[in-house]
Amino acid sequence: MRIGNRLSTATVAVALLAGLSASGAALSAEATQKEQAAEEVYKIICAKPADITQKMLCEHQDLRQLDREIRQQLDRLMSAIPEDDERQRGQLKYSQERFAHVRRLCQGNLKCLRRIYKARLKTLKEWKTTE
Repeated sequence: MRIGNRLSTATVAVALLAGLSASGAALSAEATQKEQAAEEVYKIICAKPADITQKMLCEHQDLRQLDREIRQQLDRLMSAIPEDDERQRGQLKYSQERFAHVRRLCQGNLKCLRRIYKARLKTLKEWKTTE
């Protein structure tokens, strides 16, 4: 309700909460869509794994979960880096390529895969972007 030329605190609070709730719902819907798309990718990969690492991802739920978390962190970081910052984007892409290379060196060893997936996730969570 308006009080003179000012909005009451309660009106502003309700409007802010409504806006946050709506944006939260939109983000939640987007996250759900991404998760469903990821599940479809896993179904395709698991139908005919291209290598031993893909086979291990299909056989071990904990690796799949780590893989999802890595993908989420990469999405978060890429969203945080300005599109014109080729240096940071290049560094992130290069580091992901190195991770893929090291992952192949595990040759399907579950203990090795778990260790490098956890290390990669930790690295991505600690990654600092300059905006």
